[in-house]
Amino acid sequence: MLRTFVVAVWLFAFSSFSLANDAAAAVGAGGLQLRREASISMEKETLTITSPKGEYGTVNVKYEFLNLSDQDIETEVAFPLPPEGAEDQSDHTTVTDFRVLVEGQEIPFETDYKAILKGRDVTQVLRDLKLDLPDFGGFDWTEGSAAQIHQLPAADRARLVRAGLIEKNQDFPLWQLLTTYHWRQKFPAHSVVHVEHEYRPISGRSNLAIGQVERAMRHQKVKDINGNYGLLSLFCVNNETVRRLRADVVAKYGTDPKHDWESVGVGWIDYILTTANSWHGPIKDFELIIKTDPGWHLASCFDPSIAATTDTTMRLHFNNYTPTKELSIGFLYSMF
Repeated sequence: MLRTFVVAVWLFAFSSFSLANDAAAAVGAGGLQLRREASISMEKETLTITSPKGEYGTVNVKYEFLNLSDQDIETEVAFPLPPEGAEDQSDHTTVTDFRVLVEGQEIPFETDYKAILKGRDVTQVLRDLKLDLPDFGGFDWTEGSAAQIHQLPAADRARLVRAGLIEKNQDFPLWQLLTTYHWRQKFPAHSVVHVEHEYRPISGRSNLAIGQVERAMRHQKVKDINGNYGLLSLFCVNNETVRRLRADVVAKYGTDPKHDWESVGVGWIDYILTTANSWHGPIKDFELIIKTDPGWHLASCFDPSIAATTDTTMRLHFNNYTPTKELSIGFLYSMF
C-alpha cells in the first residue's frame, strides 16, 4: 500500500551562504514547505566539503534513509537554498552543477521559487505583474536596476512601492528569492534508499592583513579596524592558527614589519545540518570529511579539533547525532 503525503505545515528560513540537509517536504497550496517525516530515519550521512578554489568549493553528501514502517511511503524531498537578494546576482545562484542521484542513478528534479520581503510572501504580487522571479525582473547588477520593473506602467510601479518591493523612483528589487530543489521520492517498506547530492556552492570570501589579525586576536575586540575579530570569531579562529599564518608569511618574506600588511585569505562554506531533524530520530552514523589544500588552515566553531589538524583531510565521526547547530567551515591561507 502506498502512503502519500500532500500537506503543508512548516515554512522554512535560512541564512546567507548556507546550504541544507535534505528534509521531508510536501507540496500544498502555499508552494513547497518543510514537514516532518516520522517514519523514515536517516541511517547514515557522509558530508564531504572541499576548500574553495577560486570562486567555488565542492560539496558531496551521501545519505542512507530507512523506511521503518510496514508501508511504502512516497513523499516530496526538498533541498532549499539560502535567501538570495538582487545584489547577489553577480553570482546569480548559491550553487551550481546541482545533481541528485538515487541508488547511483541521476534523477530529474523540479525548482520552486518564492519571493519574500521581511518575512512576507510577496510571490503573487510579482507574478501578477509578470515579473520574472529567478532573475529579479531582469535585474542587471552592473546597472543596479531591473529592466522589467523599469518598463512597468506607472500604476504597477506604484503598487510595488506601496508593497515595499521597490523605493520610489528606483528600479532596485528589495525582496529576496527563496529557491528550493525538490523531487518525489519513494521509500519502500523496511528498505534502505541511497540518495546523493553533488554541487558547487558559492563560498564566502574576505581578505585580512596578518598584522590586523594578530592585533584583533590580542585585544579580542568585536571590531578591529575592518571588523576583523568579528570575522575571526565567526569561525572561532585560535592563536595557534594565527601563529601558523604568521609562519607562512615569515617563510615567504622574513620578519620585516612592513609585511604585517601581507594578506590572509579567508574563505568559508556554511551548511545547515538541523533540517536533518525533520526525519525520525538522530542521524545514526554521521561523518564529516573536510578536504583542503596544503598550506591552508581550517577553523570552525563546530568542533575545536577541526582547527588542530595540519593534514589536508579532516574526518569527524558521530554516532546517534542530533544536530543542534549549523556548520560553518573557515579556510585560511597566506596570499603569496
